[in-house]
Amino acid sequence: ALVWIHLWEPHYPYWPEKDLEGMFGDSLATPEEFINRFYSPEQNGWVDSLRNRYDETLVGADRQLGVFREELKKIGL
Repeated sequence: ALVWIHLWEPHYPYWPEKDLEGMFGDSLATPEEFINRFYSPEQNGWVDSLRNRYDETLVGADRQLGVFREELKKIGL
């Protein structure tokens, strides 16, 4: 059996769940500033903070997969 589960969380606009915001540091940038744009080396701190938001959305997606897995266990799958 194959199950395809597509979670939108780790995609733009990178807004993590409220309890995950700031988990990897403060946010200095909003996604719109850097999506599909070039940035200068001086902006690395901003881009790194956006990567933090992305990482936080990955944690949220992982959390949701865990919930799904637990539900499968409950019904014996």
